Amino acid sequence: MAKVIKFNLIVDGKSIRTLTDLCDNFNVDDVYDLYKSGVLKKWLDVRGYTQEAQAIEALNERKEESLFDIIPKLIKIFIEVNDSNLNRHAQESYATVLKLFNDNKLKEAQENGFQSDLIIRKYHSAYENIKEGIEANPQNFNYIKSYLQEIENRYIELFKLDYQNFYDRYKKDEPLVILLALANSSLRTVLWECKEIKEDIQGLYQDVHDVTEVSQKAGPHIKTFVGSTNGLWKYLGDKGKKYMVIHLEGGACRVGEERTKNVDYSWGDINGNYLILEELLFKSDSSYLSVTYMEV
Repeated sequence: MAKVIKFNLIVDGKSIRTLTDLCDNFNVDDVYDLYKSGVLKKWLDVRGYTQEAQAIEALNERKEESLFDIIPKLIKIFIEVNDSNLNRHAQESYATVLKLFNDNKLKEAQENGFQSDLIIRKYHSAYENIKEGIEANPQNFNYIKSYLQEIENRYIELFKLDYQNFYDRYKKDEPLVILLALANSSLRTVLWECKEIKEDIQGLYQDVHDVTEVSQKAGPHIKTFVGSTNGLWKYLGDKGKKYMVIHLEGGACRVGEERTKNVDYSWGDINGNYLILEELLFKSDSSYLSVTYMEV
């Protein structure tokens, strides 16, 4: 009987001997490459990780599913996804899919001799596919954020030509898209340079009715806090995270950030400007005034 030869994986630049090593050094790009090449399944087999090997085998049989379905399922085989790491791993998985998509487009262009007209058509087509994908998932925070980053990284010149169509397409029914675009500094700059769009955006969400409507359309990502803090700062955000303040009611309430507690912002500073603050703070002497915000 042939001797089973054990070997190590290389993930995130580390030599991986055990399942614990793999979980501790998990990297979506590396693990997906190992899965696709079949090396991951062989490693699980020779190391005796039967349950995980069977899960990989079942994943291999799902040929009809897209990468957006496969990669998150691959992550969940090895990582216990919870509230603390869901966004990070989801963001990484979407980024990996986008990378694979663009690598395939580059390979296709090379095979076609870099014909300029073909490349241009496919470049425009890829940009349109991104917009259609966003429209099909108007409340998927990580999906939208990843695709907007892709527009910033690869299609910013097209966005500079298309910003009016982009804004008109999403402003009414997909407010989360517009808010996340404002959270992206490059896309915000382009939108803000158009006087009409800037004025229109500044006029959005100016009263409680508007805020309630956008919250319903954008889903659970929009949060509102209402209540008195007895004039003391109250943490609304987590350490190290940034938040866009969408609306602040006028009156005896303020927002600020942990790093500069001596600086606070009133409704006149906030409404229409969509300031992004780190480790969001709120203080109020009123039991009925509120702030509406979103982690970005």
